[in-house]
Amino acid sequence: MRNLLFAAIILIQSFALSLQAPPDGLYYLNCKANGDVLEIENEAETSGTNLIVYNFHTGTNQRFHLTNVGQDYVTLVVDKGGLALTAVDGPGVKIIQQFPLTGSNTQLFKFIETKDGYYLIQNQETGLFINCNSAYETPHSNRYAILTEKKCNSSFKFSTTPVA
Repeated sequence: MRNLLFAAIILIQSFALSLQAPPDGLYYLNCKANGDVLEIENEAETSGTNLIVYNFHTGTNQRFHLTNVGQDYVTLVVDKGGLALTAVDGPGVKIIQQFPLTGSNTQLFKFIETKDGYYLIQNQETGLFINCNSAYETPHSNRYAILTEKKCNSSFKFSTTPVA
């Protein structure tokens, strides 16, 4: 009985740790599947601009201010322009664009740590995950970061320094 209780406590602690986001700070979001990063398209500072998957180049449109807001949720605000990542309806899929920070559920994300030190990023409003591996091409050959139910190959590592 004692071993069972100990195992249950360990399991609960492991689960609790798996939902903790990194501390507040400025981060690059590196995709495990392809080594690319998330960024705001064309370094735009206007509302409604798409979040895309792109080659790493240290731009301020590739850095995000992560702020823990409670109940395991965070906001992600783009360093360049100061707008928040927001889940919206795209052309046939859910996508992420940037808009002024309102704190709505479309702007809240949960980080679920995987066993290898990466995180799945889940939107509160939709329950869907940011997926960099299933991104599709835009007319300018950029790839939208879409929201999907699929969790595999969609994990991200947070980096406070440039990672090539």
